[in-house]
Amino acid sequence: MLAILVSLAAPSFRTVMANSRVSGLTNELSAALNLARSEAVKRGRTVTVCKSSNTAATVTTTAPGCDTATAATWPDGWAIFVDQATRGQRDGSNDTLIRVGQPATRNGIQTGSTFAGAVSFFPNGSSSASGTATNDTLTLCVAPAQRQILISRTGQIQILKGTCT
Repeated sequence: MLAILVSLAAPSFRTVMANSRVSGLTNELSAALNLARSEAVKRGRTVTVCKSSNTAATVTTTAPGCDTATAATWPDGWAIFVDQATRGQRDGSNDTLIRVGQPATRNGIQTGSTFAGAVSFFPNGSSSASGTATNDTLTLCVAPAQRQILISRTGQIQILKGTCT
């Protein structure tokens, strides 16, 4: 009898754990995006969040930097900085580092084509990637649980639940 109950509970427990992991990852990344937006408004400067594989690097004027290479992914980590030079790149002493993040779980974060490497927030709170003001989504998946972080062109962030495909 006990074996039957355990076999019925195991799949449910896996779903609970997946939901917990994807929720934690979503909270980490959405907090970073919200911080960037609020810092942009507060400072009156463009603030960028970019994927970065060297978040443990010694902090210098250019490190940790943004990874434009396709080999780096959002689960590697991200850097938040005041972006005063080349948008989407931490490329000088004027690009003040605000915070770095590395997700607690290194599971899949997929992006749409617009926010593949970075998202910038402007002093009015709006967002852009590669100079294009458009909506895009960061999709987080810990099978079977999925969350989508929708970033609108106005900079507002919305979280949607779903199921990994």
